[in-house]
Amino acid sequence: MSHGGDYPEGDTVTVPISIAGKVVNLSLSRRTLLGVLAAGGAGVIPATPTAAASTTSSPAWPKDEDPVAYAWRFLTGHQDAHHLFPPAVHIEALRKRLDGIEQIRQASDSGTRRKLRATMGAYAEHLSWLSKEAGDLHGCLAWAERAALWAMDSGDHPMVTYMQLRRASVALDGRDHQTALDLAEQAVNASWPIPPVLRGIGHAYLARGRALAGARPDADMEQATELLNGPKGEETPSYLRFYGQSFSDAETATAYLEAGRPGEAIELLERCVAGLRPTQRRDKASYMARLAHAHAAAGAPDTAAETASDALVIATEVGSQSVQSELARLNATLMSRWPDQPQALAFNELISAA
Repeated sequence: MSHGGDYPEGDTVTVPISIAGKVVNLSLSRRTLLGVLAAGGAGVIPATPTAAASTTSSPAWPKDEDPVAYAWRFLTGHQDAHHLFPPAVHIEALRKRLDGIEQIRQASDSGTRRKLRATMGAYAEHLSWLSKEAGDLHGCLAWAERAALWAMDSGDHPMVTYMQLRRASVALDGRDHQTALDLAEQAVNASWPIPPVLRGIGHAYLARGRALAGARPDADMEQATELLNGPKGEETPSYLRFYGQSFSDAETATAYLEAGRPGEAIELLERCVAGLRPTQRRDKASYMARLAHAHAAAGAPDTAAETASDALVIATEVGSQSVQSELARLNATLMSRWPDQPQALAFNELISAA
C-alpha cells in the first residue's frame, strides 16, 4: 500500500462519520485517512496526523491479535471507506494484504488455514467489485473466479453462488440476457443451502434478464422484493450485509426500465436516491445514472441530461468507471434522439471532457 504517498498532506477529504445515529463531517488529509486504513480499519480516527503517520510503518500483522480477526477488520475498513478513494487505491492495499494472509496461512494450523482461506475469498470478492467499479471487467471476472475457488476450498458455498451472481450482473450490464438468465437460474436453484438474500439477488437478476428478453419480469420482481426485504438470519454472511430494500428497489426499477415502463422506474429510483446516506456516494451516482436513463426513455431529455450531469460529477469524484460507462451510453442516446437539445448538448460537452 502506498500509505498516502500519492497525496500531499494538505489534500483533505471530508469524511461522514456516524456517531450515535448522527452523521458528523470530519476533515482529514488523505494521507491521514490512508494511515487509518493501513492500521486495519476506518472505525478509529487518530487524534493527529502524527499518530496516523506512525501507523503506516506498523508491522504487517499485529503480534497480539488473531490473524483471522485482523484480516477481517482490515477488509471491513476498506469496504466501509470505499467511497473515499478511487478503486485503485483500495485494490493495491487489498492485494498486498492478501499476500500477507497467504504467508500467515502457510504457517498456521489446519483450522486457521481454513478460516483464512474463507477470508481470502471475501477479499477476492471485494477486489472483483472494485475492479468492476474501475472499469476492468476482465479483472472483475478473474477475481470472481478466484473468490469462488477459494470459497469452495473453505466450504463457503454461499460465496460460490454469490460469484455466479456477480458474473450474471456483468452479463446484464453487457445486455447479454441469455447468459445472465442461465447464471441466475443456477444460483436460485443451487444444490446447497443459501441464505434468502442470495436467492433474492438471483430473482432480481432474473427479472432484469427476462425484461431484456422481452418477457414480463413481475413475478421475479415480487419474489426478489420479499426475499431482500425480509429479516437476515445469523446464517447470512457479512459480505451480504449491503443488500436490502435500496438494492431491491433499484433492481426493480431497472427491470421496469428494460421492460419499457420508465414511469414506474422513475418513481422507484427517486425514492432510492432520496433514501441514501451521505456516505453512499457510489450508490448515488449509480442510481442517478439509471434515473437519467429512465427520464430519457420517458421522453424528457432536459431532465435526463441534468440528472446525468449530477451523476457524472459524483462518479468522477469516486472514480466509478462503471457509472461513467453507463453515462456514455446515455450520451449516445441523447445525441442520437435530441442532437439539438441545449441540455443534451451541454452534457455531451461535459462527458467528452471527463
